[in-house]
Amino acid sequence: MEQLNYLLGYVGVFLWAFGICQVKVTKDKKRWLLSGILGIGAISMIFLYPKIYALYWLALLLIFLLFMCLVSENWKRKCVIYLFSMFYIDIIVNPIRTIIIATEVLKNENWQDKNVIWSIIEILCILVASYFISKHEKIKKWIKELPTGYYFVGFLCSFISTGIFSYLEIQMEEYYIKEQVIVNILVIFATEMLYILCIAAAVIATFCKHYKEENLLKDEYLRLSKQHYETLLKNTQEIRSLRHDMQSHINAMSYFSKEKNWEKLQEYIKEVQGNAEKVRPYTINVNHGFINAILEDSLSKEPEIAFSCDGKIPADIQVDDFDLCTIFSNLIRNAVEACNRLPKGAKKWIHLDLYMLQDNLYIRMENPVMSEVNVQKLEGNTSKEDKKNHGFGIYNLKNAVEKYQGEVSFDCEDQKFIAEIVLWNV
Repeated sequence: MEQLNYLLGYVGVFLWAFGICQVKVTKDKKRWLLSGILGIGAISMIFLYPKIYALYWLALLLIFLLFMCLVSENWKRKCVIYLFSMFYIDIIVNPIRTIIIATEVLKNENWQDKNVIWSIIEILCILVASYFISKHEKIKKWIKELPTGYYFVGFLCSFISTGIFSYLEIQMEEYYIKEQVIVNILVIFATEMLYILCIAAAVIATFCKHYKEENLLKDEYLRLSKQHYETLLKNTQEIRSLRHDMQSHINAMSYFSKEKNWEKLQEYIKEVQGNAEKVRPYTINVNHGFINAILEDSLSKEPEIAFSCDGKIPADIQVDDFDLCTIFSNLIRNAVEACNRLPKGAKKWIHLDLYMLQDNLYIRMENPVMSEVNVQKLEGNTSKEDKKNHGFGIYNLKNAVEKYQGEVSFDCEDQKFIAEIVLWNV
């Protein structure tokens, strides 16, 4: 029974990692085969040689390697989540055990013979919690996006609280069982509060980070809006000035024509054309002034990048300017950063396709990349040095697209990164 309880404990750890922490299972068949071999080896050692202490530690190592083989995350995150799952599972384990012990003590029954029942109840509780998480996409998304550092802090807190709990259990062995139960209840209450505070801290820290990124985006939106309207005002004034002088220009050209001074006439026409060229609002024109401003702002600082665009969109498209800023600023910024990471001498280019298909907006942006990009790990990752305050670009972009029941997809082929977005009924 002791071996079965030991095995069920690790089943609970794996269920916690996959169900609560939402780690990804590998699809590699070879790793599944290796995991099966490791699992059989660990189970054999647990049941066939329970009294050999060295094999106990070897079985522990095999279970750890089994977890590492099954999970497709990076090795550092896998290690931290495994340790986190081993210790943070106590948030469910300890209250259940304390309740059962207290109940059995009151009935004057032997509670030590029911370890397997405890483990089964723990597994059922984890399954219920996992089912609840699986039905709530926002919670799932939040858990998957949690940085590895948060899990490490959770592991440290749970490790310390487990150590304190074990120490008190040893110290209380000489006391009566009822006194032990009372102390256990008090310690459990304190440790549960610590676990809950850790979860609350992670939630608050994540929301603070999101709001900070959103505020930065709003600042960017306001800056671009101001720049956009300043440009419009300047162009309006220049157009008025040009119109005001138009009759004078016509008279001057008419004079040169009557005098048959063709050379002077050509020079004058070129001068008028040059002044008229300056009135154009943007060198990039997708038929939407605000999007022009976003693209122009990023590309004006990158003269080495060749930009091309096919298609236009209606100026009165039913998409909020803030969401347009979120979508296009993240797309163009990521494309520019990818171009700047190319080796010296490489051709830098960005191509944008914009089409309205009935009432649906189709956006496609392409740019070269130095190496293949793992599109599955884009969200939450950043190449910027300030990783604490970055890494939410793709997350914000997806949120903006989801407001319009849209779709986002990323692809990478032949050293070319492609981002595609569809916004329905806009």
